Amino acid sequence: MISICTECKNFNDKEYGTCKAFPNGIPIAIASNEFDHNFPYENDNGIRFEPIEKFMEKELQKEKI
Repeated sequence: MISICTECKNFNDKEYGTCKAFPNGIPIAIASNEFDHNFPYENDNGIRFEPIEKFMEKELQKEKI
């Protein structure tokens, strides 16, 4: 399973496993997709999942099918 984190514009692709919300490491519950980070999570600094453009394009393609 691929973490939805990699589809977030806040994901740090230079330091895998971190992002703007969790600079010291993304919690397992979020990284494993068990928790929907469209909602607040403890110590996320008010930063939530924000899809990058390619993710949105994939979703639009699904809707056309």
